[in-house]
Amino acid sequence: MSKAASILPIPVKRESFDAILAGTKKEEYRAFSPFWISRLATVNDQGEIESLREYDIVRFRHGSSSNSRIMDVEFKKIVIEEYTDEPEDSEERYGFAIILGEVLQTENV
Repeated sequence: MSKAASILPIPVKRESFDAILAGTKKEEYRAFSPFWISRLATVNDQGEIESLREYDIVRFRHGSSSNSRIMDVEFKKIVIEEYTDEPEDSEERYGFAIILGEVLQTENV
């Protein structure tokens, strides 16, 4: 019995969806917020990041209806980015970059 693929669902706007589909956008950025930390990292009891999660597929969705455009993309890795132009105590100082591979399949495109 094979293991089910681990999927990271991400809603995106049309511009991002189209750029990823065309192959011109190979990274998707997400805020360093409690929500995205819980999705993209594992934390210890002190709330410190211990490791970054790994997925098989990133599932991008544009829209919320049953016929929304959906695209599965190969997951490469997650990187924590530091934005040195932001103040050191700013919540925007860090962010996640999700590195993408090839488009695997599409639906309603």
